[in-house]
Amino acid sequence: MLKHAFPFFLLFSLLFSCSGQGLDQDGGDLTRGEVEVLSRHMAKAIEAEYPLLRHRLVNRYVTALGQSIVSHNPQMPPLPYEFRVLRTNEVFVTSLPGGIVYLSLGTLRSVEIEGQLAAALAHELAHQQLNHPLVQWRRKVNANRGQANLLEFRGDWKDEFLGPGGALYLDRAMEEEAESLAPIMLYRARFDPRVYISYLQLLKNLEEKDKERIGAMASLHPPIALRLTWAKESLAKLQPLKDPQVSSQTFQEIKGILKEAVKRAADGKAE
Repeated sequence: MLKHAFPFFLLFSLLFSCSGQGLDQDGGDLTRGEVEVLSRHMAKAIEAEYPLLRHRLVNRYVTALGQSIVSHNPQMPPLPYEFRVLRTNEVFVTSLPGGIVYLSLGTLRSVEIEGQLAAALAHELAHQQLNHPLVQWRRKVNANRGQANLLEFRGDWKDEFLGPGGALYLDRAMEEEAESLAPIMLYRARFDPRVYISYLQLLKNLEEKDKERIGAMASLHPPIALRLTWAKESLAKLQPLKDPQVSSQTFQEIKGILKEAVKRAADGKAE
């Protein structure tokens, strides 16, 4: 895997050289400007489907948790990582080329301990460390060189973004690599890496109870049983941590804020 996805000495004008009409590729890596254009187009389409949550405390907490994992993993590419919360009750976590990580409000409401939330972010940050979104899009762009509407996401959301061939889809080999790396990233961030198994088990339980709520994320990943196998193989190689982190008081406060918001919304409907 390439450790440096694109050169940083390129002039800012490159950003404008690849307009929304397509990406100029010659079989090499995407340039910094091209990655910014790609990420901007994808973010616009995602945030049209799922509006962003406008809650300062919740957003600040998610960003702090994500940046903490990044800071404890020095092999992360030097990207301007952003953590954005989507206002949907679906359980959905994904990331874009260039370092934007999306986490849904439904995921925040579903996790029971902070370690599970950290695990959700660690999976996407593992993809970022391994450059998976970038590598996948480099392949896509080179395979469709000259296609003017490659970044015009105007069709059905599911058709454009989900499942094999979709804009967010990563292949099985990439998912296996991410499942193997994510527990290690949690370990480096001083979380008990076993919370990663707890997170996957939570997804499995949710899938059994409400397939529609977790359907979008399920369409982007191999079966959870397989994901559990990969993660457990990685965990078996780690030494026990002394005094590992599992959850925090801040997490409980954020959960309380979200529960109160749900209660207020329910009371409003009742009135």
